[in-house]
Amino acid sequence: IDLHKRSGDGMAKSIFAMADNCVFQVEHDKWNKIARRLQDCAYCCKAELVTPPGDATRLVITNRGACKMPWCPVCQGFRSYKRYKLLSAALDLIWADTPTMRVIVLTTSTKNRPLTVADTKEMIADQKAAHARLCRTRRVLRATEGHFGTVELPLRGTDDFLEIGVHGHTMFLVKFVQPGHPSYIPYAEWRSMWAKACRITDYQPQVWISAACGPDGETDGDSIMGA
Repeated sequence: IDLHKRSGDGMAKSIFAMADNCVFQVEHDKWNKIARRLQDCAYCCKAELVTPPGDATRLVITNRGACKMPWCPVCQGFRSYKRYKLLSAALDLIWADTPTMRVIVLTTSTKNRPLTVADTKEMIADQKAAHARLCRTRRVLRATEGHFGTVELPLRGTDDFLEIGVHGHTMFLVKFVQPGHPSYIPYAEWRSMWAKACRITDYQPQVWISAACGPDGETDGDSIMGA
């Protein structure tokens, strides 16, 4: 939580700096307002351990001042926390039925885009459309048993030119196989399939893949939480 709050405060300071470089007063005021919303969001996020009467102790995260902007680090972290609980419950059911099911995490990136408010929905839609094309390919359908995915919009660039680094994280359920098996997809092939799914001609999309769960069913909590 502290990491997300520091990231949100850092993003706000970067946008304040960008606002100071705006030529037109209207643009300056707009970005200053957005930066203040991000800063307030970071200050309002709280996490605490709560023990209800007769119940187990659990972590409760609240953010009454959430800005709800898609690229806010604090709001993204809050959404990830809620998805993590749902994902953990789903994986428990899957592993109870198939203990040897393996989970791999695929991170897919696309070309950075200039930071704007109006184009945020388009950025997310483009990433989701490319991801859907990837998951519909015959190769992926035959090699995987299902997937969970999400889109992340971290801040990139400099104070003079801020950008959004659009990328996604997908957890694929796969059977445990060795390299060389027909169902095994090597890194180079993942990258090639993702490049075709993105349909971008002036940029080579990148991918990163790792195992989040071994064949014995033991989980890597950091990998799952990060995804």
